[in-house]
Amino acid sequence: MGSGRSGRSRRRKRRRARLPLAGLVHVPRGRDRPGPRRRAAVDRVLLPAGGPALRRSASGARRRVQASAGRLARADPLDAACPSGSSGLCSTRPHHADPGARKGHVQSERDVELRMRPALPGDSERLSQLARAAKAHWGYPEAWLAAWTPVLRITPEYVERQLVYVAARDHETVGFYALEPRGDRWSLEHFWVDPRWHGRGVGLYMYGHALDRVRAIRPGVMVIEADPYAAGFYARMGAQRTGTVPAPVEGDPDRTLPVFEVEVKAW
Repeated sequence: MGSGRSGRSRRRKRRRARLPLAGLVHVPRGRDRPGPRRRAAVDRVLLPAGGPALRRSASGARRRVQASAGRLARADPLDAACPSGSSGLCSTRPHHADPGARKGHVQSERDVELRMRPALPGDSERLSQLARAAKAHWGYPEAWLAAWTPVLRITPEYVERQLVYVAARDHETVGFYALEPRGDRWSLEHFWVDPRWHGRGVGLYMYGHALDRVRAIRPGVMVIEADPYAAGFYARMGAQRTGTVPAPVEGDPDRTLPVFEVEVKAW
């Protein structure tokens, strides 16, 4: 009997010694200690990067802790917004600066590392093409797309006049947005993601960056007149739907656009 307890004690010590030094591991004691048949007991792993996370203990602990730390690091708001007027690139790991920006999003291996930069007049043609492609992705009739061409066209003058930011992956432009001041409010006039990059976290990155810019320049209410197909995205981001605006088109004179508002507070 005594030798059995001694053997179990030695095995416990060896198992604890193999646990990773990077995290603090709590092992249940006494009557809460799982028996030898309960190998799937739950340990509490405290990671410096993001608080407690439940992970299965024993075999593979080091690999699981490292994987958890990586996921938490990708989800932390570690990067500040680009300084106003910045001409260089700035890092944009996800900017969850606003609690609503986290809502409904699960980080995964599909997420990408992006770079955000102020748009240049020379980007205008590519941005116009991207905006039209993103709008056409929803299957709108060609006649409607033609009617919307003036709205979807981004000119060099517009880029110089407004706050326009480009999301780039390596050297490829994968999205952009534009902010316009409207009195004491902001209007998110453009927010487009290349359809080939849908579902990969690009919109989340851009939305967080837009909130950071508003917060850094002049905190206040940001108004969004959204495409009906994008309404779910803004709702998941925490924006509040406040009404609709008329947007008649050929064959649908009663068409409207949903209007969202989000209050962006100071740091």
